[in-house]
Order: sequence, then C-alpha cells, then structure tokens
Amino acid sequence: MERETLAGRIKEIRKRKGFSLQKVGNALGLSKSAISKWENNQASPSVKNLLALANFFDVEPVFLIYGVIERRTPHDKLMKKISMLNDSEAALLLSLVDKILHPRTDLDAAGE
Repeated sequence: MERETLAGRIKEIRKRKGFSLQKVGNALGLSKSAISKWENNQASPSVKNLLALANFFDVEPVFLIYGVIERRTPHDKLMKKISMLNDSEAALLLSLVDKILHPRTDLDAAGE
C-alpha cells in the first residue's frame, strides 16, 4: 500500500491538496524533479526539507515520517502558531485575547 511509505504519504498528501510537483518544489526552493524523486522513492528529503514539507502540507513531521497522527488539542495547535509570531504580532494578539477574556462594553464604562 502506497501510503505506508514516506514516498507514498508525500504523493498522497500532495495530490489530496491539489498541489502540482512544481508548486511543492517552488514552495521549498527545489525542482519538481526533486519532489518526484521523493515520491518515487528514488531519494529521501533531508531533515530540513522534511520539516519544510510538513509545514507546507500543514501536517506533523511525525506523520510524514511514520504515518502516525498526533492528536492535538486546539490549544496545542494555537500555541504552535503563536510561537511563530514576531513581537508586534504577539502584542496585537495579546490585546485581542485580553478583550476576549475581559469583555468591555460601553455600559460597563458608563457604570464606573
């Protein structure tokens, strides 16, 4: 079964997401023939390329490597994405979270 191998999982995910070999190659800064070699088990991606590929496909690297799906809560997913923010983006997000956790309305302000 094709999805039991790294090559098969790469090909299956790419096709499921509707990406061409060229699109994946461009996203990773590689040629489409490099991606094709991975899919046909003629070569294997480096760790760096494997991580970039997992990120591009929006899957966990462990899924690409072993076919194992890690169960992640929405909180886990949120924390992962937050860790990728720069300082100004994090500050903006923090202000939004403060507003969610401590709702302020015009009526509350008028009552003070």
